[in-house]
Amino acid sequence: MRLTKTAYYIAFGNHGPRAVTPPGEGMQVFIRVVGGLVVSFVIFATIRMFAGPAPSTMNKEWQEATNEYLRVCALIFHLSAQKTLSR
Repeated sequence: MRLTKTAYYIAFGNHGPRAVTPPGEGMQVFIRVVGGLVVSFVIFATIRMFAGPAPSTMNKEWQEATNEYLRVCALIFHLSAQKTLSR
């Protein structure tokens, strides 16, 4: 009987992946996740603070001109691809 109980505990006992979590583990996970987020925000803010100004290509007119250029390029590519496939 003792051997049966031992075998049952080894197979299905609360150890390894079935172990009961220690008390307060959820709070520790929460605190460490929040701490990681705070550290990452501080690193981001520090890098952002010492960064240079935005490039001149980030204004609205430049972006609109780029979008129009890419539309024309995509249309030309699409038409040339259709022409190639129709041969």
